[in-house]
Order: sequence, then structure tokens, then C-alpha cells
Amino acid sequence: MPIKSVPGFLLLAILMTIDLTLSGQTACGVSDADQRSWIGRYQENIRHSGSLDLRSENRALPIVFHLLGRDNGTGRPPLNNVLDLMCSTANLLDSAGFDLYLIEGGVNIVDNEGVYFQHHLAGNQQTMRTLKMDSAVNVFVVADAGSGSTGSVLGYYDLQDDWIVISRNQIKSGNVTLAHEIGHFLSLVHTHFGWDGQPWQASIHGPKAPLIAPNGVTETEKMDGSNCLTAGDQLCDTPPDYNIGLSWTQSCTYNGDARDPDSVALDPDETQIMSYFSDACRAVFSAEQMAIMQTDWDSPARAFLRRSYVPSADTISDIPQLLMPTSAVQTSTGDLSFSWTKTAGATHYLLQVDRAVGFNLSPRDFIVADTFFTLSGPWIEQTSYFWRIFAFHESATCLAPSVPSTFSVETITGLSPELTPPTWRAMYDQNNQTIRVVDVEPGSSFELVNLEGKIICSMREAAISRNRTFTFQVSHLPAGLYIIRDPRYNSLPQKIVIR
Repeated sequence: MPIKSVPGFLLLAILMTIDLTLSGQTACGVSDADQRSWIGRYQENIRHSGSLDLRSENRALPIVFHLLGRDNGTGRPPLNNVLDLMCSTANLLDSAGFDLYLIEGGVNIVDNEGVYFQHHLAGNQQTMRTLKMDSAVNVFVVADAGSGSTGSVLGYYDLQDDWIVISRNQIKSGNVTLAHEIGHFLSLVHTHFGWDGQPWQASIHGPKAPLIAPNGVTETEKMDGSNCLTAGDQLCDTPPDYNIGLSWTQSCTYNGDARDPDSVALDPDETQIMSYFSDACRAVFSAEQMAIMQTDWDSPARAFLRRSYVPSADTISDIPQLLMPTSAVQTSTGDLSFSWTKTAGATHYLLQVDRAVGFNLSPRDFIVADTFFTLSGPWIEQTSYFWRIFAFHESATCLAPSVPSTFSVETITGLSPELTPPTWRAMYDQNNQTIRVVDVEPGSSFELVNLEGKIICSMREAAISRNRTFTFQVSHLPAGLYIIRDPRYNSLPQKIVIR
């Protein structure tokens, strides 16, 4: 299964919050110079994409999130936000011919304050290179992706290291930054190419746009399409766009006063993911952009993306049912065990525990590959805790979480005698719905206890069979984690999972 179990479970360009009077929008941190550094590859893909047979099956696109945090483990976005962003981004890329999926270790938890706060420093960049995986799109999530000439950078693509850096506040459902940056990763340029350094303004450029864009090199694209092959982004199915989305906040329909070099009113496509219009507007790649992205994926330079592994296409429809803990629980060690029902199609589960029912106070996140997990404290007594489970697999992260359950904790203090390893063994027989305790010594007695400390049933020496075996019938018990113990001897108890 290509997801690493970790405690706690973009793209070339980055969106940045513009702090100018003309804007409240976001812009990509990839500059005009950055895009011109791969313009040759882009133009090569344009030439080859014309003869591309757009296949009916999608191309698999592996991805890994390196979630940086402080040395004490704080600062990361909640892992359910990562799953939500995967879901919304996968939906956008699906229409472009790609299946986005998490590789093994695809949610990589890293506690490193240096990289988290100052990823741009040379030493921290070297640390990032050691973390980078060579078989996927690498996305580094940090506190702040940086700053640019027009404001705070929310993300960017680094061509030299071929990775994406993104600010933690962009990890949320519906954010288009990731899809926009993946577009850059697959060689796309902005729909407003040539106008990155200076969006159109009448006070600067006059009543109509100049023949050459502000970068001094690129032709300004005209509305009649007469120069669409050589101007702007050099595509004919993306209308002219002079970076006006950067300041257009009124709606998803531009009706400003920008005009092309022939004085024709500009009519951009506000739905273009590679533009700077708001996230609420952007939802599509054009047909020509899709062909370019697929051509880039097919190229020798992207061979590392074409892994022999085939990601799962299983659907997940059932939501897990929470089993334990519920209500009040006791612990003498600070450890609590959680269990839930298995969900068909799921390979992993995200366990989330918090003191707020909205899971927005200080959630603790853990990705596990089974239906039970033991979590250590500290716990605050006389306080309600809430927990829930998300079921998912590498390419299916859209399922809603379980209904939250709540519990409180009572810590039992005091000295306990030293426990010795037991001479007996307990085994669960799923076919017969029984628990067998074998190698039982004379004088033994056994108790089956749930995670709330309640004794479910007990057996004394008289119930031992001739071959020194106890048998518990457990068909009436709900699935979950239980404890087998011998209360008459100071031996370690044994955990048993009933499925």
C-alpha cells in the first residue's frame, strides 16, 4: 500500500496575498523570468501536443506532502485538511486526464523549525533535498512560503529542485493553489504570460494595451485571435488576460475597462485555473493546456512519474462506526486504546482527537493502517474529549468523517507491583467467535475486560478443560479491543482484537 503510516497524516507557481490598494486577491509566486526559464520546454510540448491522441484513461500522478512543523510537533495543518485538499485537487485534475494519488510515505511528518520558518536558507534547502522523494511531485508545506514584489507568497515552484513550496494556510479544501502549481509543474505558463510583473492599469498603460507586454518581450494577445499562436501564453483557446484577475474582486464576470491593442474590450476566461482570478471562479484547464500537461507527463524528463505501480480505483462508501472508547474511561499508564469498524475499500484511517467538538482547538492526528490504535496522554481529567475517524486510500480521500464520539478520562494513581510475562497465551478464533486461553497453570482465573474497565465475563479454575484451556464465547460482543487478564497473579495482561 503506497501510504506510510505516520503519526499526527503546489505547484510550480504560488499564490500570494497582494497587499496593494488595487487588490485583495492572490497571485502566483512564479515570476515572468521563472516561466521563461522553461518556455523552451513549454513550446516543445505545444508542438508535440498537436498530434497527441488524448487517451480515454487518465495518467497516474503520484504526489507526496512533506508537512513541516516546529520541533515540538506543532504548526502543521490538520491532516484532514490534507485529505480535503487532495480530494478537491484530484477532482480538478481528473478532468485534465490525471489521477492524483499519494505514494508510500505520501504524508511525511517532519519536525524541523529551521525548514518550517526559514526554508529558503541554504542549509535548510539541503535538508529539503534529503527529504525529497524521487518518484513523485514533492510538495513542502511550511509556515510561510516567502514574499515577493507584490506581497506575501502563498506558494511557488522551484525549477532547479523541481519541487513545490506552499504556505500551510493554503492546505484546505477548495483551494486552487495546488492545481495551479501542478499546472506549472507540467510546464504550463500563466494565461496572462508577459504581464506578471505589472498587471494592466489604465493609469500606466493608457486606454488600450501596448503591442508588447510589460516584460518587454512577449506580444500582447488580441481579442480577435489573430496573434494567439505567438502572443501571451501562445494558446488559442485561452482568451487574452492581462493579469486583471489580480485586482478583480467584484465577481466571476469581468466587466472592467481593459482593452486590447485594437481597443477591443477584454473578455477573459475567469474560470481558468492558470489565471489569477479568485478560487471561487477558477475550475478548468483548457483543452490545449490539458494536451500540453499530458505531453509533458509523457516526456523523458518526467519518466520518474510513470511508475509501474497502479493506484487503487476502489470506491469507499461506508463511514466507520466508532467502538471504543465511549463515556468515561480509566487509565493508570496514560494509554488509551481506540477501535472502530473496518470500512470496505479503505486501506488507511485518520484518527483525530481534540477537546473541541469542531476539532479546531488542538487536534492530534494519526494515520494508521488498522482499526485500532493506542494513544498516550497526557490527558486532562474531568474534561470531555472528542474523536472521529476518516477512512481513505491513496486516491480516495473524499469520504466524510464518522460521527464524533466523546469520552472523559480518569487517571488511576498508586504503585503497582512489578508484572511478569505470562505463561499463558490468548488467541481469537474469528470463525468460531471464541477466545481460547491456552497453557493455563493451576489456580488461574481469567477476566475479559473492555476498554472502559468493565468485566465482560470471568472464568475460574473449574472451567479449565483437560488440556489446560479456557474458552470464552464472544459472539455477542461488539468488535473492538479487549483485555484478557489473570487477576490472581502479577502477570501482564494481553490485548485481544475482536473483529
